[in-house]
Amino acid sequence: MNEVLLIAGMTLVTFLPRWGVMALLGRVEMPAPVFNTLKYVPVAVLAAIIAPELLLREGQVYISLQNATLMAGLVAGLVAWRTRNLLATIGIGLLVFFLWQTIVAPPVAGARGNTEETQSVGTPFMASVSQRPELQASETAIPAAEATAEVAQIELLRPVVLNTYPHDTNAFTQGLLLHEGVFYESTGRVGLSTLRKVEIETGEVLQSVDVPPPVFAEGLTLVDERLIQITWQSNEAYVYDLATFEKLETFSYEGEGWGICYDGESLWMSDGSNILTERDPVTFEVLDTVEALAWEQPVTMLNELECVGDVVYANIWQTDFIVRIEKATGTVTGVIDGSELLTLEERQVLEPGAVLNGIAYNPEDETFYLTGKLWPSVFEVQLESAGMLSPGR
Repeated sequence: MNEVLLIAGMTLVTFLPRWGVMALLGRVEMPAPVFNTLKYVPVAVLAAIIAPELLLREGQVYISLQNATLMAGLVAGLVAWRTRNLLATIGIGLLVFFLWQTIVAPPVAGARGNTEETQSVGTPFMASVSQRPELQASETAIPAAEATAEVAQIELLRPVVLNTYPHDTNAFTQGLLLHEGVFYESTGRVGLSTLRKVEIETGEVLQSVDVPPPVFAEGLTLVDERLIQITWQSNEAYVYDLATFEKLETFSYEGEGWGICYDGESLWMSDGSNILTERDPVTFEVLDTVEALAWEQPVTMLNELECVGDVVYANIWQTDFIVRIEKATGTVTGVIDGSELLTLEERQVLEPGAVLNGIAYNPEDETFYLTGKLWPSVFEVQLESAGMLSPGR
């Protein structure tokens, strides 16, 4: 998408006002101010079309380095056109394209691409699951006892709500963990990103530190007495002291940051693709990567993570599903359907991007705490098997 958008933008902004609109307007007699205004209509239309794609993520303004580079190229192209220098226009366009490919947006090993590409790929497996009749009535699913080894079976799980606790409806939850009876939460959006300590029973924020713009905070995990918070496109992970929230260290990494969890030995991180990256908890260096697959299909848009034993639970962005992934193989062994946690009335007042995104495991009670972006509640749940899913059913 980036290359096509760049070339199309440069072409339209540079040549259409000169060759297209001015040729048409030149046939009509009109005052000079009107003529000079109308000839820039294509530029305004182009900006209206591409600006939301370039500058918005989940309804919030985010100007990344890639976007800034593209806009600089468009402006440079317009300046070159104003000087009526065709060679300069082409040269600037090629230079910006070269910088884009080699410096600004180099490919990340093992990744499926950036956010826009991930969205276009989508999650075919999750789409197929959401359309299955099993999700409408659990009795139609294959009983677990009847599952055969001939077909890769995936367990369908339903969260049974044990307790409901209040949650800050202004918290765009990107990471959630439980430690010594309190939540630690990372909230996102540029200018609203925070790290916070939250009382479970009341939802009261006991301690908080802001993450300043232009950073969009993402997932959160705990390693010993250090909290690690990753960022969406800033390519940085922040290490905080658990007690004081003092920033101790900053790690750098390639690609986007979405979710992160710690299994006691390694960090596991998602980037919006179907790749889970294993990292060293001390140096943040990449140790390995695993592809999340279900029925040999990539399960993309892996978002907030929770490590539990030999598996990783991952929210699927833009859905109310969570998948259970074996760390050793990347095989999806379970799907949690969280679509019934909120009432219809609660959903109607939420923004379109306010989906399930927040998993915290309580090993003592073997329960999970689930919440979402801007959700009014955190739900303590037990997972109940509703049968098995298989391809074609």
